[in-house]
Amino acid sequence: MTIILKDIGRLWQLDEDGFLVNDASSEKIVPPYEAVVAVVKETYLKYARDSIHSIYLRGSIPRGLALEGVSDVDTFAITFGEPPALNLAQIKAESNAILESHPCITKAEFNFFPSAEVITPHRFSTQGFLIKTQAVCLYGENLAPQFPNYRPDKFVANDHLSQIKRDINRAIAEIKSSTDPQNTLYWCRRTMKSIIRSGFALVMLDERAYSKDIRLCYEFFIKYFPTQSNNMLRAVELAIEPSSDLVEVLSLLENLGGWLITKADEWLERYNPSREIALLLK
Repeated sequence: MTIILKDIGRLWQLDEDGFLVNDASSEKIVPPYEAVVAVVKETYLKYARDSIHSIYLRGSIPRGLALEGVSDVDTFAITFGEPPALNLAQIKAESNAILESHPCITKAEFNFFPSAEVITPHRFSTQGFLIKTQAVCLYGENLAPQFPNYRPDKFVANDHLSQIKRDINRAIAEIKSSTDPQNTLYWCRRTMKSIIRSGFALVMLDERAYSKDIRLCYEFFIKYFPTQSNNMLRAVELAIEPSSDLVEVLSLLENLGGWLITKADEWLERYNPSREIALLLK
């Protein structure tokens, strides 16, 4: 399989002070994605309306960069207190029904985060970073003004690199635990995207740029690590068209993934030797 990488991605714009500019907006949520986003929002409210402070959409759809049959509906909700005890089987059924009725997307996941874990003064917040730099508020009070501005710096890169070892090892364990092709497909798509973006995180400080777009992450990565070009291109292909070939997926996770874990450890030893997931902002 050979995937032609479409020239649709773009680096995040920086303002005059070098801070990342959020280019997501509700006006960019256009058909056929407008309908599925509305269904996802109503599903959140159906199960947890009284607990939800706000709901956010991030990813390619609110940036006007979505590809039919490739893009996900990436959403999360911030709750007033602890997330409600939900019937996970019902939520999974809702997600599957959304995919069946809206083939323009490949995934519709529902995530809940308590506000106390998201609004963390003096510490890097993953969800806070997403809200500030790449999400649009679908419901409730937008929390974006409560978070600082962010640059493409070590705190942002650390958010990827401090978690990639866990992500890869979990994917390997989950794939080995079941021969169900759908299980392999799920972990293949999910983890290949993490690998590609973590590969870019390795060079983010050198480039003084930020992107989550697969093509750009790949192109910047191979400038610095050309010997891993073929492996990373295969990861790109599998992120776009995942495989249920358990042997192939595990091989790439163990080889490219193992190499990436080593490089991430070297980066962390330099910039975050304590290995904290959330660095103190200074």
